[in-house]
Amino acid sequence: DTLIIILLAISVVLVVGALVGGLIAMARGGKLGPQRSNMFMRYRILFQGIAILLVIILLAIAKIREARDNYMVKLTKIYTR
Repeated sequence: DTLIIILLAISVVLVVGALVGGLIAMARGGKLGPQRSNMFMRYRILFQGIAILLVIILLAIAKIREARDNYMVKLTKIYTR
């Protein structure tokens, strides 16, 4: 859990960094401006995909834990009668 949350935070920072880098490259212009901006935006898409995947994993873990806890409550009720 903790590792996934740390990785998610890192990926969010990388998304913001790539976005800012792309915007700066776009604002500067020049001969390499569009190429650098495009490169940064590709990285942004990659990091956003990673962040979304990590959120899906966290939600799946939470759902599994909830189901497990509900099952344990039912078992406890059955065996404590």
